Amino acid sequence: MAVLHMGYMWPLLVGTEPDKQLGPIALGTLQGQMVVDYGQLFAAAVVLTVIPLLVLLRLQRYFTQSIAGSGLK
Repeated sequence: MAVLHMGYMWPLLVGTEPDKQLGPIALGTLQGQMVVDYGQLFAAAVVLTVIPLLVLLRLQRYFTQSIAGSGLK
């Protein structure tokens, strides 16, 4: 059994039904099957990575304004 990160453990415990699992948990269950379709697994990993990255890039100015407004150096 692989070592689980604590940020991974809570969604694993809460999302017990397959239709209510978060993306990384669903990828982990896909990887645990007997035959793994690596193309499908990698495509899902890219989609799960690109979407938050696009949101971050779109809202980047708000992140930088909030950091600049907080007074942290």
